[in-house]
Amino acid sequence: MTLAEAQHGVVTHAQLLALGMGRSAVKSRVRRGALCPLAAVLACGEGAVLSHLSAARLWSMSAVPVDRAVPAVVVALLRRALAAAATS
Repeated sequence: MTLAEAQHGVVTHAQLLALGMGRSAVKSRVRRGALCPLAAVLACGEGAVLSHLSAARLWSMSAVPVDRAVPAVVVALLRRALAAAATS
């Protein structure tokens, strides 16, 4: 399984650089639409998903350019709170 597959297609800029992709290659792929700057999902942790315009853009349901859209991320806080309570 590749890193992108393990993270449901989401990778960070730092992860791409660590895997050997150059900065200019990353920028070029973002400009072409081959990469979307959506690392906010990773930053929010397990249970986080894209929502609203961000999700629509990811699934090619919106013409709004990714670099102009603010990432909308939903996090399942209640599920985390219940899991934490169950283990304490």
